[in-house]
Amino acid sequence: MRRLASPQRLLSTPTRRRTLAGAAVLALAGAVVGPALAHEDAPRTGEQWHAHHRLLVSDSSNGDIVVVDDGEVTARLSTPPAPISLATNRAGTAAFVMRGRDTTTDHLTMIDTAYDAEHGEATVPFISRTVVDKSPGGVHNGHLPEFDGTVGVAEEGAGTVTWIEPDSLPSLSGATSGQLRLAGPDHYTFVPVDQPGKGDDELVVGYVGRGIIASYNPTTGAKNWQVNGCRGLHGGTISDDQRYVTFACPTKLVTIDREQTSPTPISVPYPGETRSAVFSDGTKDVRWGSTENAHTTIQRVDTSTARPEVSDVPLAVAPHSPGRGAGVAKKTVRTLLRQSTTPDGRTLLVLTHQGQLQVRDGDTGDLRYEVATSPATPLDFHEHTDRAEAPEVTATNEAAYATVPATGEVVKVNLAQQQIVERIKVGGMPTRAVLLTHGDGHERPEDLH
Repeated sequence: MRRLASPQRLLSTPTRRRTLAGAAVLALAGAVVGPALAHEDAPRTGEQWHAHHRLLVSDSSNGDIVVVDDGEVTARLSTPPAPISLATNRAGTAAFVMRGRDTTTDHLTMIDTAYDAEHGEATVPFISRTVVDKSPGGVHNGHLPEFDGTVGVAEEGAGTVTWIEPDSLPSLSGATSGQLRLAGPDHYTFVPVDQPGKGDDELVVGYVGRGIIASYNPTTGAKNWQVNGCRGLHGGTISDDQRYVTFACPTKLVTIDREQTSPTPISVPYPGETRSAVFSDGTKDVRWGSTENAHTTIQRVDTSTARPEVSDVPLAVAPHSPGRGAGVAKKTVRTLLRQSTTPDGRTLLVLTHQGQLQVRDGDTGDLRYEVATSPATPLDFHEHTDRAEAPEVTATNEAAYATVPATGEVVKVNLAQQQIVERIKVGGMPTRAVLLTHGDGHERPEDLH
């Protein structure tokens, strides 16, 4: 059998030596001439601009995240189809996109927003990582649990919280800093108790299926306490002084006093048939609670005491004063589709099935006015876990930004002028939205017209 020449022998043959010598001459010539022509120094093209606001909007038609700077679309980032949740860290430097859960693979996409909120400096955003996760979750009002800049993403299919360092995401190095193991796979409501410098941070976790509420040390994973009896729990909040933690059960609110070593939960029944499932922060200690299914009220919850005060605020609109002899006109029905508040909590924003944005007092819930922003949504509309389909409203203290899935727009409402001042065409099916703002987060006067 003929043996093949070894690599060493092939390199030592006369013909091979001549070929290599010729190649070396050409390579040397290329080294002298090529780089000088193809790789010479060139001036860098600047990619930085000022943006007072950077709005991130998820497009449920294709998975894009649309980036809008001061009303202008500046970038589109492609993520796996059917996003269902969108969140940012507090600094606004990273965004987290979670895919719907009707496919065999769940994705978590992390984005470098390329935005410096302190100085209003913007550049080109980019996807830093996309990973396969097990039912990622944990988003509440556009945010995830966060302690000292470290963000927690729940793997609800695995029963863990993975802690992520946003500053490490764009690099090749590891970006995780440990895991918190929970009681098991479930759907969770997180209430972080972040008290810098006090050394007693807590992550209070409500379990929907198990019906338990438990407090953990986010660093060590040690369990501080646990209470039972809230199966079907969804939604949680905390008082301004971070003493009272309140969770929403199907028929009642449950409050825990964190100053008790072994807390005894206090139950407060809802005043009517409506329950709470999500909360938005109003003025001091006031929280606004709501749920799906086209309810005609929103719940005002005062969290300043161990026994919160709960009341229903009707959303119906009073008619204009009827003329003499016209009788008493009926109120116009309004049903809640989505809610939010301004950063200062002074304004409550309610999107209705009837296509209105209601602007209400953030303390009392009294209606100030309403603006028609979108086509009507069927009363039997219900968002499932396959993708986001509901509109979203986010705001500065002076303006509200409402997505309109049916028309592919983001509508901007000047809260003082009580009118739409801009319709931003983003295309597709815009649903979830988060807003990054420069400095104190207020609008510039020139942007309010």
